[in-house]
Amino acid sequence: MQRKLITTMAVIGGALGAASSVNAQSYNFADFSFAPSSGSEGCPLGPLYFRCQADSAGMVYSSGGVTATVTAGSLTANQDPGEGLGVFNLPTGTGETLVNWSDDNIGQVGEVLSIAFGNTLNLSSLQINSAAGSGHGTPDANIPFEVSVNGGAWGTVLTGASGFTAFAVAGVNSLSFRLAAQGGQQYYVGAVNAVPEPETYALMLAGLAAVGYMARRRKSA
Repeated sequence: MQRKLITTMAVIGGALGAASSVNAQSYNFADFSFAPSSGSEGCPLGPLYFRCQADSAGMVYSSGGVTATVTAGSLTANQDPGEGLGVFNLPTGTGETLVNWSDDNIGQVGEVLSIAFGNTLNLSSLQINSAAGSGHGTPDANIPFEVSVNGGAWGTVLTGASGFTAFAVAGVNSLSFRLAAQGGQQYYVGAVNAVPEPETYALMLAGLAAVGYMARRRKSA
């Protein structure tokens, strides 16, 4: 009986561990080895820089089995190595050779970068890298930016230490980023991190409770 109980718990634990790993996502856009699987032009080799830019459908990334599609409305989203995601203030499909390379960040009013996730995620933190301040691609504190979750109202956020910002928000299907105010600030979206779904923990507790109930019932019988 005890051996069966241990075996059952081990099976449940293994299944829960697998579910947790599937639900853990980290989209590190500043790491150029984390390149889009589709939806990019001029990637990984552009005519001037190692840089990706989105086509009209958007750049598609994947982490933990969950996709993230990056777009910039009628403008062009891009991924810059060591820095992250930004926006070319030119229409999608213009072509890299016509791009103003000094404007590959989110630095002008009207530039909106959007990320749509293939699954609902529970976010834990964001990393915003500076395009000014202490230098391109440097995580800086106190960079003001605005974020919208699931197409809702815009809210102003300040980056924390080293550019990391605690952002514990559940039920996220999409994020959009823009400048909080036109004042010389420029930035890139360096990373978006998510945590396992709470259903994983609920399933674990339910499974252990069921095993305990079965063990007590057999013992009493």
